[in-house]
Amino acid sequence: MKNFHKFGIGLFGLVLALGAGAGIGSGSTEKALAVNYAATADFTTSTTKNAAYNNSWTYASDWTMYGAANNNGAWAFMKFGGKNTTLATANPVYTRGRVAGKNVSQVDVVFNSGNLTAGAINSWGVKIYSDSTYETQIGSVLGDAPEKKTAETISLVHPSSSYWPAGSYYEVYFYCANTTTKNGIVWVDKIQFVEYADTSKNLSSLAFSGTPTTSVYMEGDDFDSTGLTVTATYSDTSTANVTSQVIWEPLVFGMTSVVGTYSYTGTETISKTITVTGITVNEAPIFGGIVDGHRYLITAAQSTSGETKHILKAGAPFAVKNSGDATEVFTSAANYSLDDGFLFTKVDPNRYEITSSTNYLSADGDNNGLVLGTTKDSWTVTEAVGTTTGGVYYNGVFLQDSNSSRYLTSYAKDPNFRTYTSTTSQPLPAACIVLYDITALEGFADSFNTAIGAVCDADGETIVSSLATAWANQAAAFNGLTDTQKAVFADLGAEGDVAGTTMQKAIAKYEYVAAKYNTQLMASGWDFMSRNIAPVSESSSTLINTLNDSSVVLLIVIISLVSVTTIAGTFYLRKRKYN
Repeated sequence: MKNFHKFGIGLFGLVLALGAGAGIGSGSTEKALAVNYAATADFTTSTTKNAAYNNSWTYASDWTMYGAANNNGAWAFMKFGGKNTTLATANPVYTRGRVAGKNVSQVDVVFNSGNLTAGAINSWGVKIYSDSTYETQIGSVLGDAPEKKTAETISLVHPSSSYWPAGSYYEVYFYCANTTTKNGIVWVDKIQFVEYADTSKNLSSLAFSGTPTTSVYMEGDDFDSTGLTVTATYSDTSTANVTSQVIWEPLVFGMTSVVGTYSYTGTETISKTITVTGITVNEAPIFGGIVDGHRYLITAAQSTSGETKHILKAGAPFAVKNSGDATEVFTSAANYSLDDGFLFTKVDPNRYEITSSTNYLSADGDNNGLVLGTTKDSWTVTEAVGTTTGGVYYNGVFLQDSNSSRYLTSYAKDPNFRTYTSTTSQPLPAACIVLYDITALEGFADSFNTAIGAVCDADGETIVSSLATAWANQAAAFNGLTDTQKAVFADLGAEGDVAGTTMQKAIAKYEYVAAKYNTQLMASGWDFMSRNIAPVSESSSTLINTLNDSSVVLLIVIISLVSVTTIAGTFYLRKRKYN
């Protein structure tokens, strides 16, 4: 998360064992003393537009709204509710989001300059959940309906004067009193979350132990505190694990250390910092996660369904209207190799030449043409994130060429790829290009095949300790991939094939080793690719160690002695019978 109070669709994190009550019940609407705000959802600053009242949408990448409209008339507030004709299936109306860094004791709702229609709300309240699915409720408070139009702020406090833990997910809801002839509308400026204040103690010091699991980042990444334990010491000598409440500074290219800050409000608000060293922050591309000099698979949706994708494969050059020769239905990135990817070479920030061998991908105005040939061209990358059309959500980039200012777009009729003067010349999301970093994907797969193949040879002999170490190392390397790259290997539609692409070979090897040696690999991140591996029976998963393993040598000696004794006894009995 880029911001400590980043909100998202979902339920709370685990309840921190800090002595807080669950807090389920009805609560007072009296406003408690607000010392500091843990987070604020400010609806007065964004230009996000949504005209309907009966759908679910995202506000400023933080809040999920249902039954609300915004900015339809250049409003500087959030407008919940409506008439029954437009709100028949949207009552209660609500907004959902997460407060990550602080414990919360009170929720305030600030209305637009007192603009609350009398009788517009029958009741309202707050529900608190433990994770992003909003299924496990850990608290709730029910408020009374505001009585007067002049009400500017209404509040709900924790029913036991305690707090809801940091990382919780909140649903603030309103039951509107709308009918077919009367509006039930709530005009909201802000929702503010008051930080819990324990006046019995103050923060004295802050320290950490451990080493961060991740040490290499791209600029703009969030610092990952996994592997660290941050401990706060208070004036009463008590301590607490506050790792999840530390706010880390943004990562900037060239940084080798990062500062984390923890604040605690007792009789006063005190902040302490820690500095973690030993990190590397590399330069990140402006958009699309593109790394200069890497090869990428170019894919795009076929139509507004957004389900079937096409891939434009690198290789032989093609002229105008013949890109269909290089187009096929896209299945999984695991089914392709470096030869299918285009090389992206940075020309300027956010602009790249896209080539295959010595040929350039370029736009041609002749019949919306696309060419792979000798005409030099470059493409500007801009974001295409979070747009919804016809109920389809898409996430990728727009590619606009420099020669003709045309956008790369898939064309469903043939199918092939063409270029158009607008991103909407074809139904969205056809112009949304999804790039797969085939260099990074194949690089990991090749490393995996080499590392695991070195300890699991073709004869089935495996060195137990070496396998566990190699597996743990590969799990760490896998965790260094982006979420999109991890998803390629986790996709169950990507099947393993010992004679297939580099990635297919890696998946095949992974599935075989993980299923056979699951017991020995449990401590090493057994199914780190999340491929739902089914372990084989214990009897068939026994490892065959190398012959210098003393236990195996001893077993062979025992079997040999038993065999010699049996043979000698047989000869003795035969001789005795003969005599």
